[in-house]
Parts: sequence; C-alpha cells; structure tokens
Amino acid sequence: MMGMMGCGGGMILGLLLWVAVIVAVAYLLVRLNRDGRYEEGQDRAGHLARERFARGEITAEELDALERRLRS
Repeated sequence: MMGMMGCGGGMILGLLLWVAVIVAVAYLLVRLNRDGRYEEGQDRAGHLARERFARGEITAEELDALERRLRS
C-alpha cells in the first residue's frame, strides 16, 4: 500500500514541476517584454534616441525634435 501512495505522490510532484517550469518561462517572457528588449516601433525608437543623447551622439535639441517627430 505504501508503494502506491509514493508513486502517486511522485506523479503529483512531477506535474507541479512542469507547472512551475511553464510559469517561470511565461514570467521571463513578460519580464523581457517589459524591459523593452522585444518592443518594436515608436517606443523602441524613442529609447534609442535617448540612448544616443546619453552617449553624447546627439544634442538636446536633436533629441527633442526626434521625440516630437515620433509622437506625431
């Protein structure tokens, strides 16, 4: 009798492990998207413009012009 309960417990533990793996992968995908690594379009372009400004590649006026152009 004890052997059967142990086997059933192992199946439940295995199922819980798979659920945990699926939840972890979903969390990572959402987290990556929220960090902007997979974003496309206007938000990505604005982020790149701010990075260029931070590196000194463009002036504040150029950054403002780029952001206005992206909003329109």
